[in-house]
Amino acid sequence: MEYLDSRVAMIKVLLALEDAAIAARPNQLPGKSAVELSYLSTRIREIAMDHAMAVDLLGPDLAQNFRSLVADMREAMYLDELADSPELAADGSTVRLKFSFGPSTWLEAEPIPLASPANDAWRQSHRIRLRHIFRQGLVSA
Repeated sequence: MEYLDSRVAMIKVLLALEDAAIAARPNQLPGKSAVELSYLSTRIREIAMDHAMAVDLLGPDLAQNFRSLVADMREAMYLDELADSPELAADGSTVRLKFSFGPSTWLEAEPIPLASPANDAWRQSHRIRLRHIFRQGLVSA
């Protein structure tokens, strides 16, 4: 009986922690949507979706960092909510976002709709296109 009581107490604690996590993340409540990802190519989509492909391209450590970054994007309500702000690069009249996830390794992305480098509208974007993965300054995917 004592074992059963301790299990019930543990379940109550876990439920309380889950409720606290939901309260801390209002963007995950019903009716709220997370950042929507799109992909420039089939290859970048496959790498983002398939851990084995990411490991083949990046190695285990960078693959885990990349997949964590993509998971954070999926959990965010808008781009400004990400823990690490990207480096901004202007490509003509649009913004490119550079998300570093390892030494000399980054993900290039762009907000949708394309934002002007003159303002911070990209921060409120709910959609992002993953364009390329760069390693040592060269496109890997």
